Amino acid sequence: MSLYLSILYSLTFTALQPQEDSAKNPTPALAAIYLTEFGRAPIGGKPLSRPQGLSIDIDGNLYIADTGNNRVLKVNQEGKLLRQVGGFGWGKEQFDAPVDVWAENGLDVLIVDYNNRRIERYDRDLNYISSLYNDETAPATAQFAFPVAVALSGHGEILLVDVEFQRIVRINSFGKVLGSFGDYDAGDGALSSPIKILISPRDEVFIADSARGSIIKFDYFGNFVTYLGDGALRSPTGLALWEDVLLVADGGAHQIAGFARDGERLGAWGEAGEKMGRFSSSLCVKVFRNRAFVLDGGNNRVQIFELKMAGH
Repeated sequence: MSLYLSILYSLTFTALQPQEDSAKNPTPALAAIYLTEFGRAPIGGKPLSRPQGLSIDIDGNLYIADTGNNRVLKVNQEGKLLRQVGGFGWGKEQFDAPVDVWAENGLDVLIVDYNNRRIERYDRDLNYISSLYNDETAPATAQFAFPVAVALSGHGEILLVDVEFQRIVRINSFGKVLGSFGDYDAGDGALSSPIKILISPRDEVFIADSARGSIIKFDYFGNFVTYLGDGALRSPTGLALWEDVLLVADGGAHQIAGFARDGERLGAWGEAGEKMGRFSSSLCVKVFRNRAFVLDGGNNRVQIFELKMAGH
């Protein structure tokens, strides 16, 4: 398809400065150009079915938690199958609703097996390594029941998002629980319905809280820092960093929004629908170089966009 037939979204923003200052020093707006998509045609014998998790490794390979098919796929950027693992069950290399996957360091693959209440660890080729279950001997404040998201920090620690107790559980490389944060009694930073997590290269921890309609930022030790997107998001369901822009998949609004580090909204693209460039509910977004990969769960596909900052 010709680039000229692609859809270009370049939405403006409301500047924080007075209008005359904005005209002199306009903040660039986020723009995205639709390129292509995959997932509706069979991959490994089946089309995607209600996928909910997406990750990209350092080589640009995509890992997809194909929730409805109870499997995890490793594909290239054209959607060609490289590996797959899964099938319904509770044994090794089986899943019951895998809802998230993390593979960013190019070595480890962590899979959230929701109904089996565990985190499954694989290598980059999807060979099984180990399983992590809740430690019932741990303090009550550090236990988890239904994990929904996971990330591995640069320090080798697992940060697990638990939707049952609405907290983030920190686990070291030996599987020992170190503590938790974001509980209901945490005051500022108390989580309502955490759904996705992102750890930045600066050790910032961003949590997408779908019920609150905002992104909650913590430092690495779990201390509350700030809220992002309050009043501008409906139901965030995914997170990614592109340079200094925080991309938020807003499933409730069927769009992808961009925010500066100070919280300024830079723009957004998308609307509800099935056509190219449109989305349906459950969304996840990840970035590789200047491309955004949007897991469009309601439409059972991955859409690919080229990212730009208008005016650059």
